[in-house]
Amino acid sequence: MADELSLSLNFSLDRWSGQVVLQPSLADLSITMTGNVVSEGVQQIGTSKENLDILSDHSTLGWFLILNLDDTNYVGYGEDADNPFGEAKAGEWGAMRISRSVLNVSVKAGVDACWVYFVVLED
Repeated sequence: MADELSLSLNFSLDRWSGQVVLQPSLADLSITMTGNVVSEGVQQIGTSKENLDILSDHSTLGWFLILNLDDTNYVGYGEDADNPFGEAKAGEWGAMRISRSVLNVSVKAGVDACWVYFVVLED
C-alpha cells in the first residue's frame, strides 16, 4: 500500500514585510509507511529528561508529532533532551521524521512539569 500518511503545511507571517510562499508540491506530502505500529498518548513530562512512552513494537521510528498542552512552560525534545534539537513552547507543536538511528525520543520540561500529547509512527 502506498501514501498512507498525508501531511499539509500552511502558514502566514504577519510580522515581516516580505512574503513567504510555499510551492504546493512542498506544502503537501504523501508518505508511504512500511510499518503499522502507532504510539500515541498524553504524558506528563518532568524537568529531568525522560523518554516518551513509545511502544517497543516499533521496528524503526518514523514520523513524530508532539503538542505541548501546557499554558506557560516549554518542552525540549530530541535524542537527548539535555541537548534538545527541538522545542515546543506553551501550546506549540512540532512534527518531523525521526532518523533511523534514533531508538527513542527524549523529552524534558523547561521550568515546571507539563503535559504533552504525542504520536510516533513506525517508518
